[in-house]
Amino acid sequence: MLNHLCSIARQAGLKRLYALAIPDNEGALRLLNKLGFPCNVRSDPAQRMMHITVHLTNAAPTEAVVAAHPLGAAPTQ
Repeated sequence: MLNHLCSIARQAGLKRLYALAIPDNEGALRLLNKLGFPCNVRSDPAQRMMHITVHLTNAAPTEAVVAAHPLGAAPTQ
């Protein structure tokens, strides 16, 4: 379903998708990595959320998305 959503977004001319997830949702990051979507992940300790930017224009990730400690520093590209 995520691949289909990203395909529709690309066809509509979008270059990025944005998502919010709770810090414990490591499965979301693993899924994005498995599907080959390069992402930036930023933790927001004040809101206890991860802000995820999914880059649709890149064919393959340049770095693996790694789940960060819930309130610690998250990997970015």
